[in-house]
Amino acid sequence: MNEWFENHFVPEARRHLSGNGFPDDATVVLILDNCTAHLSPEISVKDNVSVLFFAPNCSSLIQPMDMGILRALKCQCKSEFLKEMLSFLNGGETLQNFLKCYNLKTAV
Repeated sequence: MNEWFENHFVPEARRHLSGNGFPDDATVVLILDNCTAHLSPEISVKDNVSVLFFAPNCSSLIQPMDMGILRALKCQCKSEFLKEMLSFLNGGETLQNFLKCYNLKTAV
């Protein structure tokens, strides 16, 4: 992620600012949640581009739509999984055989 920040985000942010008439020294703020895959906190400022992190466990409060979408998706996936499992078990197979056969490809 640090490579993406330095080699892609910062230059693209600068291009966007200059293309929209902002001064070259304008400040850019990138706001991220606290996902461990995001930038390391050491890289917080580069070329007037600052990175701010949300407090832990608050992105669901700030992005409630994400929680609704994720909840609906999880419910749908669990429902489909249970239907597949019951169908398999009603066919006379064992749970162990079902778990051996069921994978991400079958789920999709």
